[in-house]
Amino acid sequence: MFRAQIMKKNIHKYSFLKSFWLEKEEKALAGKGSFFIMLVIIAFLSLALAVTAGLFFLTSGKSSNKENVDSTVAPAEPSPPKDSELLDLKIEKKAFNLKPLPNAEEMSYLQVSGVVKYFASVEGVSNTTEKMTASEAQVMEICSKYFMGLTINDVKEDGAIDKAKEELTRRINNVITMNEEKKNPIVYTINFSEWIYQ
Repeated sequence: MFRAQIMKKNIHKYSFLKSFWLEKEEKALAGKGSFFIMLVIIAFLSLALAVTAGLFFLTSGKSSNKENVDSTVAPAEPSPPKDSELLDLKIEKKAFNLKPLPNAEEMSYLQVSGVVKYFASVEGVSNTTEKMTASEAQVMEICSKYFMGLTINDVKEDGAIDKAKEELTRRINNVITMNEEKKNPIVYTINFSEWIYQ
């Protein structure tokens, strides 16, 4: 009988330990379950945030204006005008003093001649030939100011002629269309037949 009482105490003792361990195990499993659920929620929210940010950046670059061109695509070059659409204003051979270099002993100059190519007809201008003839003194003044602002090193550079063509065409168009309602360019380009520097 004594043994039976000890056994009952031991069984009761062990059953208490067993229930204690089961409770701990259940709590641990419950903790792991909630931890796993939280990880799933965090992963889902992270994925949703990444997708939202990606869509925002993809759609924010697009404009509702259909005239805007994608910046990665080069705009198509306009086709050059036909010879019959252009007229010439001759630039006689002329020498321009260049801007002196620091400590330069001699004066440098540039001698040019060529042709200003301009459109025969431009919307908003009744007669482009009259306009160009009337603006001939202004054209020469623009050329003089431009070339006198260059040094000998500037005119020796590769691409100096192309740069001069672009800049002079822009400046001349700005001046001769100043009083026009529509600022359509009249001058197409300038072709230099002579470019001599010293």
